[in-house]
Amino acid sequence: EGPRATLTHMPPLLATAGDDGVALWDGGAVARRRFSPHAAQVSALRWTANDRVLASSSHDGSVVLSERDGSLFDTLRPQARGPDGPAPVLSVTWSPASRYLASGSADALVRIFDLQKREHALTLRGHRAGVCALSWSPSEVHVASASTAGDVIVHRVQGSVAAVCRADTAPPGARGDHAVRGLHWSPFHPTKLATGSEDGVVSLWETAAPLRGGSHAAGAAGLPHSHAQAHAQAHTHTHTH
Repeated sequence: EGPRATLTHMPPLLATAGDDGVALWDGGAVARRRFSPHAAQVSALRWTANDRVLASSSHDGSVVLSERDGSLFDTLRPQARGPDGPAPVLSVTWSPASRYLASGSADALVRIFDLQKREHALTLRGHRAGVCALSWSPSEVHVASASTAGDVIVHRVQGSVAAVCRADTAPPGARGDHAVRGLHWSPFHPTKLATGSEDGVVSLWETAAPLRGGSHAAGAAGLPHSHAQAHAQAHTHTHTH
């Protein structure tokens, strides 16, 4: 009889970030692990598809990859830096198969890292402000990015690299905060993209043309698509002044 494969069950972990670093929770009242992977504030956290590696981005300009026990797996930094050092990283997201990682920075650039080759593979341009939201298409052919100015760009990153469409969520001449904080590609309609911005506007886009949109009384902060039904869900946050 040949050898038998052994499956190791990994309980799901919730990752949170605060002033004291990153904490990993397994459902209890006490964090399972606490660690500080960055020298500055953590801006975003994302697990790989198999929950084995956690990517964290920071205002120190780095993206750190950590194991489930909090140990360091790798540190990703852009090839080019400004005169004041690396720009703060505002957003980060894995491709569906977790080979590629996209990061968005305050210098209005999107950077693609190839984790199989352990290299900075691409730099995508076109935004006029810091990139605060990212989403991969299910096919991994496109990356959508959104900025604090309210513009959304869809980049083709496989084959001939190019920006294939662009949209502005803020009306011309509009005042106020129109930063797009929520950005999610539909897993069942590969050409549809949902956005949610600080002004409370939620839109569903088909390439360059909005299909339909709605508004909230407060900024739209999260925007997951339902995997069971062809619906997008939005939740809001409020600010106390």
